[in-house]
Formats: sequence, structure tokens, C-alpha cells
Amino acid sequence: MLNSCLNTKVNFSKSYYFTRSSPTLNINNNNNNNNNNTNNEPLFNEQKRQTKPTTTAPNPAPEALIYELDSSNFADICLKSKPPVVLLCYTEWSTHCKQLITTLEQQARNNPGSLVIAKLNVETQQELAQNLRVQDVPTVFSLHGGKVLRQFSGAPTKEVLDQFIDDLLALDDTNVSRKLVTKADGLYNAGDVKAAAELYHNMLTEDGLELTGLKGLLKCGIKDNNKDMLTQLISIVKDKYPEESSSVLVKQAEKILELTKIVEECVASDAGGLAGQTVETLQEAVRGEPRNLGLKYLLAIKHLQAGQAEQAMQQLLDSIKIDKHHNNDEAKLLLFKLFESMPTDPLVLKYRQRFSNIWFL
Repeated sequence: MLNSCLNTKVNFSKSYYFTRSSPTLNINNNNNNNNNNTNNEPLFNEQKRQTKPTTTAPNPAPEALIYELDSSNFADICLKSKPPVVLLCYTEWSTHCKQLITTLEQQARNNPGSLVIAKLNVETQQELAQNLRVQDVPTVFSLHGGKVLRQFSGAPTKEVLDQFIDDLLALDDTNVSRKLVTKADGLYNAGDVKAAAELYHNMLTEDGLELTGLKGLLKCGIKDNNKDMLTQLISIVKDKYPEESSSVLVKQAEKILELTKIVEECVASDAGGLAGQTVETLQEAVRGEPRNLGLKYLLAIKHLQAGQAEQAMQQLLDSIKIDKHHNNDEAKLLLFKLFESMPTDPLVLKYRQRFSNIWFL
């Protein structure tokens, strides 16, 4: 109905780092970088000052495509646009509308020439708003090729809005930057983290792609549980893009670092002779003393050190079954740190349900 209306109406083992001798991403499999060697000094922080080399005859930068709509320009901007369009129906008095306008206009500036942001004031352009059947504000439509693709009303979360924009930008076959992002995301989703990280790294010096590249590298660091990489990236993102500090991705990276610190401190303290133990020897010890909660906690730590998240969850749940509050709730606290470090993993939903069945009975 809306399309018709518009047409007729108007693991801990890898380390990623940058070196002074090369602008490319390096992979160190032994994770024993010598920080005293200036040739291997991490350069994530230098990304703040890094710029693309200029040429003698630069092409003019494309402008951000942001328009205010009325009946005279609606068709040209929304229906005849080559780049994809985000149509925002708003009012001046709505706080949510004001926030969304600011966010969407920044998206246009981040993707100059590749994304149109078209704003329609439903109070001053009532006929257009009626033709669009707008019943709430803000209401947002995505359009491409003169057709409406998706719409939503209300204030979306940042993650939902980012995905909404990413899906729309992916439709533009002429968008070279978007092709690079799509290729990197495809490699990451296929499990080729190293190749994906190299492409995300290349984005750091591409106009409008720095934040996308940083987010991609964060995903790679999370995938590999890479403490050094995550520490540097979190610092850069918070410094250059403070609005991202509370994003799901940054929070997940921080929780991974917290969890890694717990594991490392436990191993370093050699609690229960942990340093000299293997998963197998601890499993044998637990079989001999199945109610020894200290041993079960150490086995969970050892599973985490080996990258075996589900086995660690199971050991911690087994401990909670025996004594919910043993040693100041240490099993529960570690379990929740683990949940928070992998929020989108289906395992978390599965084991959260199991935890609830134990804890609240």
C-alpha cells in the first residue's frame, strides 16, 4: 500500500598489532612481542593522526546528502535518487525525533554521496504525511530505486539503526566503500578472521570508514580473545568516538578483558597448583572428589584458558547446584562474567535458563 502511495503521490594465542616498519596488520602467533623493540611498537594510537596522502589534483569530496522535503522536491529526492534514501517523518517538538535527526545526519556525513537523508516535517507537510499514512513520530522509511523497502516507528536502539543503515548501503552496487565492508564481513562470517582483520585495518584510512574498521577489528579481537588488541582498540574508540563507549561491542570487549584478567590472576597465583595442571588431570581430580568446589572452580578456569566456554559453564553450574554461595558466590560471579563476554552466543541463552532453574528453586 505504501509503495503504491509513493508511486502515485509523490583464542588467547594470536596477537594483532601494527608496527612502525609496516602499515599492514601483523599476526604474531607466539604472543611474545618485545615491547622494548621500537620497531614493533603498537601503532593503534597513531591512527588518530594518520591521514591519507594528498595528490596534486584532488577530486572534490562528495557532499553529505541531507534534504528537507516538501511537495516540490519529494519525488526527485525520494523516488528518483540513485543512492539509497532514509526518509524520516518528524515533528519539531519530539525529543526522539531531534535525536534521530542528529544521528541520521551524521550517517549522511559518514557516507557522503552514498546515502540520502530526507526529512519530512509532518506538521508543515500534512498532505505528504497523510499520503504516507504516518501515524506516529518518528517514522522512518528506507527506499531504493523508488520503492519502499522497510519502515519502523519510534526510537530504535543504536545497534538496530546501524544495521538498518548498513543493510540499505549494501544495496548500492556503485559504493566502493560498501563493497569493501561487505567483503570483510563475508570473510569474518566465513571464519577467516585474519583476512577480515586485514581488510578492516585497511578501512582505517578510508574516508568515512574508520569507525567501521575499528568495529570490525574489535569483532576480530573478540573472536580471538586477544587481550592486547582489545585493550588498544577500546582506548581508541572511546577517545575518538565517545558515543560508542556504551555500545554492545565495546561492552563485550571490556567484559572479555575482565574475564581474561580473572583467569590470568588465578593462573599466576598457582592456586591449587593450577599452573602444573592440565584439563585432563583436573577432570580426573574432580571425578575423585565430585563435591570439591575448589577443584571444580579451578577446572572451570582451566577450561576458560583453553577456550572451552561451554565446559566452563557446566562446571560452574555444577558448583552452584552443590552450594549457591560458596566462597562469596565465586561460581555465580564468574559464570555471569562469562555470559557478559559472549552476549549473542546461543550458549548463553541455554545456560542462563539452566542457571535460573537452579538458582530460583
